[in-house]
Amino acid sequence: MSTRSIEQTRQNWLTRVAFISAITLSWSATATAAEFSTESVPTKSWVNIPGGLADSAGKVAYLASASDGVEAVDLESGQAIWESKEAQRPLALAGDQLIAQAPRGQSKINTINVVILDAPSGKLVSHANPIVLPDWVAVDGGIGLSFSSTAGIEGNELVLAWHAERQFAKGVTYAGSTPPTQEAIAAARKIESGQARVDLNTGMASVTVDRVPQPLKSQHTMPYYDVGDKRLSLVESPENLPGGIRIVHCLLDARNGQSGRPLWKHEIAGEIILPDVPPTAQRMQGGDQSPRR
Repeated sequence: MSTRSIEQTRQNWLTRVAFISAITLSWSATATAAEFSTESVPTKSWVNIPGGLADSAGKVAYLASASDGVEAVDLESGQAIWESKEAQRPLALAGDQLIAQAPRGQSKINTINVVILDAPSGKLVSHANPIVLPDWVAVDGGIGLSFSSTAGIEGNELVLAWHAERQFAKGVTYAGSTPPTQEAIAAARKIESGQARVDLNTGMASVTVDRVPQPLKSQHTMPYYDVGDKRLSLVESPENLPGGIRIVHCLLDARNGQSGRPLWKHEIAGEIILPDVPPTAQRMQGGDQSPRR
């Protein structure tokens, strides 16, 4: 997590007083994976780990870095092989190509930018067309908004299953401290899910929305992940900031899979967790209602 990202979050949070909820981004690539080929039968080609994914041989991990990029890490030494600022989150492996989410930049909040990197070198191969979701969706989360997805490869396509929600936040009131009506709360509530597909040959992207919203089928968080002869786990260190904001610093911890002997630790991208109740509502209620660990 860069200093710039933390400071920007502090400033944005202190000025927001409308729909606010606790946003914990759930961007782990937890769907089944497939080999990059022209066939549509998926076969596994990577292992999901905290912060990203590792190749099935257990040699290299591709991680969201602590400096707002994506990096390849040697699983034997824990050292970075390369880092790219062209991307922020690994999504999938397709042969020698790493498909990743790129920075949003000036794109609208309902947009996912996708890039293809050369996995061995980290060099940019191509930009895909943006994935444009329904207008109300906020890919990075937001005031009263949450978003999560899982990624997989099917034939020559990246497939993202996505799920988005919108709701009134706890503690939000209208002018004069008037609470919202049940009708207003119901009107604000919205849930949608669907699929986004990106053709890795042409870069063309398409989005479908389920007629009935479906829960996201994702893998449960585990205490450790076995990759090759390594056992990987996530070490979290929370830092509480004014206004109920919490920064969670994250380390990827590697140990020998058989003996448990510590091998190395590597810092990866952390999380920003916002409070359930905005600061203005906390003051009116006479206390800090943010979650505590």
